[in-house]
Amino acid sequence: GAQPGGEGSVFGVMAGLSLSTPWSLLDPMTVANSGSTFCVKASDPTIPCSVGSIAELNHGEVGPSTAHTVSKTATVNCGGRPSLTVIGGPTVVLSEGVSSQLTAEMISPTTLRVESRLTNRGGVPGRYSSSKILVVSPE
Repeated sequence: GAQPGGEGSVFGVMAGLSLSTPWSLLDPMTVANSGSTFCVKASDPTIPCSVGSIAELNHGEVGPSTAHTVSKTATVNCGGRPSLTVIGGPTVVLSEGVSSQLTAEMISPTTLRVESRLTNRGGVPGRYSSSKILVVSPE
């Protein structure tokens, strides 16, 4: 494979166990043993992108058959029109009967707002936690 600092990506479309690329149809062994022949090194971003932390959305104790909403904001510096993606969709299932619906939105070019609405519909009492990945990118 590529030496340290020479990491890259191979782009293509999977066709069975092979990858159809601009060069040809490649199998995993060919790519793995070809050094950086088939890799394309990503360019450095031209727009810096940083996002403040939203370390935790804590709902505290939520009783049976109830719901609770909590939200936080973070500062974003990611160009004039950053885009936002919630990886895996907005629903977080914590346990049978306990779930959260996550809403994430750019309320301005410099402010990200994340809201979690936790719903308990007969869930077993206990401590629950989960994580979600939000991707902010310059457009």
